[in-house]
Amino acid sequence: MIETELPEELRLLQRSVREFVETRLQPREREIEERDEIAPELLGELAGMGLFGIGFPEEHGGSGFGRLGYCVAVEQLARANASLWNVIGGSVGLCATAIHLGGSDDLRTRYLPSLLAGKTIGAYALSEPGAGSDAGALRATARRDGHRYILDGAKTFITNAPIADLFAVFATVDRDAGSKGITAFVVERDTPGLEIGPNDAKMGLRGSTTAQLFFRDAAVPAAQRIGAERTGFGLALRTLDHGRLGLAAHAVGAAQRLLEASVAYAKGRTQFGRPIAANQGVQWPLADAATEIHAARLMV
Repeated sequence: MIETELPEELRLLQRSVREFVETRLQPREREIEERDEIAPELLGELAGMGLFGIGFPEEHGGSGFGRLGYCVAVEQLARANASLWNVIGGSVGLCATAIHLGGSDDLRTRYLPSLLAGKTIGAYALSEPGAGSDAGALRATARRDGHRYILDGAKTFITNAPIADLFAVFATVDRDAGSKGITAFVVERDTPGLEIGPNDAKMGLRGSTTAQLFFRDAAVPAAQRIGAERTGFGLALRTLDHGRLGLAAHAVGAAQRLLEASVAYAKGRTQFGRPIAANQGVQWPLADAATEIHAARLMV
């Protein structure tokens, strides 16, 4: 039989994150939306709660709790402005995950503790103007030059780029090899030859920053390579698999909050002398939504 009850430590985590969201994050939602930015002290509070490190092993500076704990925390974070989770998801759900999955012990030791403590912010630079869903078609190049690589090309729609301290960057060492030439690197923000574009104006996700990256003869030490040459495409897919856990958990959490808001409205909205929640035509779709959200939670 499949166990559907959370262990006590994860129920405690769930309650702690829920309380933090309701008391510290939800009151700042409108401010984030109107200013299109997250105040640094709020990111500091997220870090202080250990939310950047949940799901990562403690030996690398993480908070533990495993992937299930990660999903539990993300579901609760989804009850606040979505941009808050986007910062964490881009920084550790993708960038730190790529380093954790494919990086050398040296790269893990140098970068993971600060990323998982929220002291530095990471970004995941895979997408390009002509290579979005078709990541194997990326055109950015990495040319070997002794003990370094020279990166050239552009990346687009990179979450956290305007605020990131470092990037997990994917480029090809051989364009003719397609996806089999893709290689990954850790590139620090102050690398000469790296230019970060302005924050993109978006219709939604206000507070979550995105921008283009431009590499022009950017020299990156070979020691910054994540894994072996030509293994970057597999690493990118494995990283995205982990990232999708967060997306799924976030979708469940956001749907749950919307359902609760809908139920509250239905109970408070009166027509013809009674709340509209008394009508079966309102009750049924709410019940269907509750059922589907619970099923989605179990699937995650």
